[in-house]
Amino acid sequence: HVGCLRSGGTFAIREMCGRCACTRQPHELQSACAFRPKATRDEATGKTAAIPKWVSSSLTYYPSYNIPPQSAMPVLVSGYQPHIKSSIEEHSAQESGERVLQTMKWGLVPHWHKACNDLPLLNNCRSDGMMEKVSFRNAVQKGQRCVVIADGYFEWQQQRGNQKQPFFIYFAENGPTAEMTELTSLPTVSHIKQESNSLTDADGPSKPSTPPFTGRLLTMAGLFDAWRPSQSEGSLYTYTVITVDAHPSVNHIHDRMPAILDGEEEVSRWLSPDNATSEVLDLIRPCGTLAWHTVSRAVSNVRNKSSECVLPIDTSKQVSSKQNTLLNWFDRTQKTPNDYPNSEQTLKKPKLI
Repeated sequence: HVGCLRSGGTFAIREMCGRCACTRQPHELQSACAFRPKATRDEATGKTAAIPKWVSSSLTYYPSYNIPPQSAMPVLVSGYQPHIKSSIEEHSAQESGERVLQTMKWGLVPHWHKACNDLPLLNNCRSDGMMEKVSFRNAVQKGQRCVVIADGYFEWQQQRGNQKQPFFIYFAENGPTAEMTELTSLPTVSHIKQESNSLTDADGPSKPSTPPFTGRLLTMAGLFDAWRPSQSEGSLYTYTVITVDAHPSVNHIHDRMPAILDGEEEVSRWLSPDNATSEVLDLIRPCGTLAWHTVSRAVSNVRNKSSECVLPIDTSKQVSSKQNTLLNWFDRTQKTPNDYPNSEQTLKKPKLI
C-alpha cells in the first residue's frame, strides 16, 4: 500500500495498519447487531427485529480496546451460506438461522494451504485484486462473505521524521461516552492473560474498566475461509478485511481504509447468499460518514489494552517518541517471547474447531 512520503518527494510502500477495538460482551454484540428478518415479520405488532445467533467454537473472543491481527473476533455471517449452514448443523441440533455471529481468527488462511507452520498473514484484501488473487478467489467465487464488527479501528498518520500519530476511526453515532472522556486518571497497561488479547484480572477476562461504546457498531466488508490442516482435524475459520482507497475526508490520515457497509440494507445485501459477489461489488467503496480523533501512542503497543487506547487526547501534551525511548528500552528488557501472545510461536499451533 502506498502512503509514506519520503523526504525526496517519492512514495514508499506502507501497509495499512491492522488494529481495532471491540469492547462489548457477546450478548451486547448480539443486541447491537439486531436486524430485520427477510422471511418473518409480525405485522400485527410491528415487531420486526431479530438478533443473530451466537455460534460457539474453540476460538474465544475477549472484548478489548486494542485488538491486533491473529486475534479471535466475532463476525457476522449468513446462516444460509452453504459452508456456514452445513458446519453449524454438523455440530449442533439447532438450525443456523438467517444471521449468526461466529468467532473467527483475523488473518485469512486459504482452504488449500498446506504448511501448518507457515500460515500466511492475509489480514487485509485489496478490493482491486480480490477477484483475481488466488488467496481470495475461492472465497469470492463461493460467496464466503462476512461482516467484521468493531467499535472502530485505528490508523497511523505518518508525520515528519519517524513520528506516527494514531487515530481512532468510527461511525459518528458511536463516539466515546461522556464518562470515558471525562476520566482524568487512566491505567497505562492492563493485566494481560498470555493466551488472550483482552483486559483481564487474576481470575480471567473482565469487562473494560470504563464504560464501553454503546452506539452504532462499525461494519466492515470481509471474506472468510475454512482451513483444515488434515482430514482428522477440525476447521479453523479465518477472515480478512477488504480495503479500498480512502475517502477524501480521511485520506489525510492514510491512503487506504476498510470497505465500510453503511446501514442495515448494505449489510443485508452483502451477507445474502442469494447475491453473487459480482452483484454486490458496488458496496465496496470508500465511506464518508466516519468520525475520528487522535489517541495516545500507547495503542501502538499491542500489550496495552486500557481505555487510554481510545480516549481523545491533546496532541500538544503528548510525550514524543524520543522522550519515550528510554522507558520503552527498559520495558523491552523485561519481556520474554511468552509475553507476546500474537508472535509466530503461537501461530504455529492454531486452535481448531
